[in-house]
Amino acid sequence: MALASQTPYFFFNDEEALEALVTVKTRSARLQLALEEKINELDERLVERIQTQKLLGQVLKYRSGTLFRSINAIPAVSTPSGVIGGVEGAAGPAFYGKFHEQEVDHSWTIEAFDKKALRFLINGKVFIRRMVTHPPLPQRSFVRSAQEEMEPEFITEIEALCASVLRAQPRDARGRFTSFNN
Repeated sequence: MALASQTPYFFFNDEEALEALVTVKTRSARLQLALEEKINELDERLVERIQTQKLLGQVLKYRSGTLFRSINAIPAVSTPSGVIGGVEGAAGPAFYGKFHEQEVDHSWTIEAFDKKALRFLINGKVFIRRMVTHPPLPQRSFVRSAQEEMEPEFITEIEALCASVLRAQPRDARGRFTSFNN
């Protein structure tokens, strides 16, 4: 059985009540659009903070750029429960980013499988081994830490936007309330 949503119907004889309903609908639609735009802007700023600060030495050193390039904003969309957007990264060839973000509390073995040996550099010296045991990896958060740093700023800007949109008078050039579609 599919879920169905029913839209309630309102009948008004009173012009003021109808204008109030139009105002609520218009402000709600405008607020949704404004929130989508604001969340997209905030997500782009978060991506910039992660890339230009966290991944350029503050938390992790820039090496190949794979993790750097994996950080992207997810465009905001309106859903019945709100407006959702975000930032994603550490996927595909940059899968290792999740281990830095979350930590690995145990050691693990790395074995050469398609080559006969592993080659790596430590303190300028080249090592060649068939198998190595990687030590536990401490947490080095680059996404969550940037988000936590920017959260107060984001909340302030979203609250200001909501207040501004909800205070706005949705009227046309002649001073009449605008329709649902504006």
